[in-house]
Amino acid sequence: MLSAIRSRVAASFFHRQHAVNLAVIRIIIGAYFVYTLVDRLRGWRNVADGRTDDFVPVGVIDLLLTAPLPLEAWDLFYTTTIVFCTLFCVGLGFRFTGPACGVLFLILLSYRNSWSFIFHTWNLMAVNALVFGFAPSADTWSLDALLRRRLPNSRAVRWICGSTREEAVSWRYSWPVQLNLLLTGIAYWIAGVAKLFHSDGLTWAFDAHLLDHVGNNALRYVFLNDGATSLTYEVYSLPIEVWIGLGLLTLAVELGAPLAVLHRRMALVLALTLFGFHWGVKVLMGINFDYQLYGVAFVPFLRWDRAWARMRKMMGRSLSGRVTRISLDDLD
Repeated sequence: MLSAIRSRVAASFFHRQHAVNLAVIRIIIGAYFVYTLVDRLRGWRNVADGRTDDFVPVGVIDLLLTAPLPLEAWDLFYTTTIVFCTLFCVGLGFRFTGPACGVLFLILLSYRNSWSFIFHTWNLMAVNALVFGFAPSADTWSLDALLRRRLPNSRAVRWICGSTREEAVSWRYSWPVQLNLLLTGIAYWIAGVAKLFHSDGLTWAFDAHLLDHVGNNALRYVFLNDGATSLTYEVYSLPIEVWIGLGLLTLAVELGAPLAVLHRRMALVLALTLFGFHWGVKVLMGINFDYQLYGVAFVPFLRWDRAWARMRKMMGRSLSGRVTRISLDDLD
């Protein structure tokens, strides 16, 4: 029994992937980090310039600060985080900038959440930044890889960019992806468990609490905003059995999310389901989970090295350079 479990874990976490897979994930999520920080610069600065009695440290900030930073220090920290996220994206000095980006991003989001409201929508971004920041995500398709090829004998390049990897296809490039899938699944699993504990088990589904959430959210929009959408009124009148079914489906998806780590097809099905779920929440309730709505959160669920290999095969070309040459036969 234990031998079978070890074999399943090894097959799930340590199968062979190409370095391109991690590189694509790094580029996409890194670009989104930079976009998000630049886009929200003014709004987050206004929050950080707010009243000090609104500041209640949470997360790692609870360990680091007892009072808000001076605005000048906040500006410097915010700008530094943008710089390191940019270096994360382009893959320059990644052995240093990757981990630094993950840690700085976590601190930044914790600081933002310390002002009167906790945005749980940011948690998955912090997880992605940490996992892929500490992983070998810049071994190819990066400025580090370019400098290593152009200046192979430079000591400075070897110190900043690290040494050239001998294997382009390795288990080293699969465990970060699988770990991220597991942590993402656990995040949704926690949401499902919370529903069960706060509603005395499956009564969350059978008492149609999902319908209550839609209704309460609509009332908030009616009284505090420009009103709920017409679609909200239409779906609110659906038979109770529909809401029970949707509630059971929600629990099944959330509680089963960690299982996606076991097989890539399960991961793809989960990604498509969650992508549709978040768009449903957006349309019905007007709640934005931008990281999920744009699909960035589900980029690690796809096998980009396989897609790249198939595309090159269809185009009838061979990849140039040992680092980026991929054969489907080499991948698991």
